Amino acid sequence: MMSMSKSDFRVTAYLEKDAKFGAFWKLLKDEFELTKALLLELTGNTVLMEDAPVDRRSIAIRERIVLPLVIIQHYALQCMNNNTDAELADVYNKLVIRTVYGIVNAGRNLA
Repeated sequence: MMSMSKSDFRVTAYLEKDAKFGAFWKLLKDEFELTKALLLELTGNTVLMEDAPVDRRSIAIRERIVLPLVIIQHYALQCMNNNTDAELADVYNKLVIRTVYGIVNAGRNLA
């Protein structure tokens, strides 16, 4: 449940309309929603991690920190894929690497 609580399909929602990955993204999101609904039905809960409110709040706080980093990272990756300038590609590569540190650290230090 904790991993599902950290999932945020809004970050990759732009892929829904992508010619190459749109169908896969939609399939993945639909499977996530079905699994979540069945898990909540099975546990009798109304939200994920309902039995662990402190952990759920900790995840929510950390996700507010991680979200901007993930958005910056996705932007840099898109720029790397669409840019032929080697100097800019190096800048975007460094940006991607720097965002990884914050994202990993936030996930590792989860309460």
